[in-house]
Amino acid sequence: MTENTFSYYWHGSSLIHRIDPRAKLIAMALLIAAMFSSNSFWGLALLAAFDLALWLLSRIPAAVAWRNVWPLLILALLPLLFNLFFISGGNELWHAGPLLITDAGVYQACYMSLRLFLMFTVALLLPLTSTPLALAQAIGRFLRPLERLRVPAYEISLMVGIALRFIPDIAASFNQVRRAQAARGANIGRGRSIERLRALAACLIPLFSQVFRHAEALALAMESRCYHGGSQRSYYRQTRIGSSDVLALAVCLLLLGAVVTIRVVC
Repeated sequence: MTENTFSYYWHGSSLIHRIDPRAKLIAMALLIAAMFSSNSFWGLALLAAFDLALWLLSRIPAAVAWRNVWPLLILALLPLLFNLFFISGGNELWHAGPLLITDAGVYQACYMSLRLFLMFTVALLLPLTSTPLALAQAIGRFLRPLERLRVPAYEISLMVGIALRFIPDIAASFNQVRRAQAARGANIGRGRSIERLRALAACLIPLFSQVFRHAEALALAMESRCYHGGSQRSYYRQTRIGSSDVLALAVCLLLLGAVVTIRVVC
């Protein structure tokens, strides 16, 4: 894994790594449902503690976790400004012209940002602890019953696997193009924000050129090997839902029930 790769699989043998990808997908859906079911900080505090426990169980190094989490933290803080100034009601805390901050706006802004951040971090654990091939196979197995309706389940899973595999390749290509442009004298990473954006725009054309070349090379390689999808294809590694997977789903289901109970009681 390269230094600047984002959301790429981290090799490990932790408990989270050993859980079946299908169970991880269902568990992630249950956790996100619990986050949407929560309506107070008590429920989010319970979910945050569980989220932290998942990261600790995954045994992902702190440096790797921070490198992947901090962009999500910035995205989660964006709704903070929107809710802070556009949610009215409650007691007035600060007022300057058309801008008004109330205690209800502060509460709603902090609550929405925290819930969004927890959703991001829970979803981030999925690609960090599961290979793209395993995730593609899990999605394909979920879609297999739809093959009776002529839904191309295998082709969809293949496209998902290729897309997930291309994410680190695109990140590596961008870093390569950025270093090449900087070596040619491009003012990347220095100056004002507008100047940085203009410098990064010069990287887009060679980046897209490399991405299209990689896609064309992959298509030619698959075509030269007479590859074709279909329901007759099988998987080299067969996975089965085990007792640890059922236990993980039961814990997530209990957590969802606890959040719903907190919502009703509080």
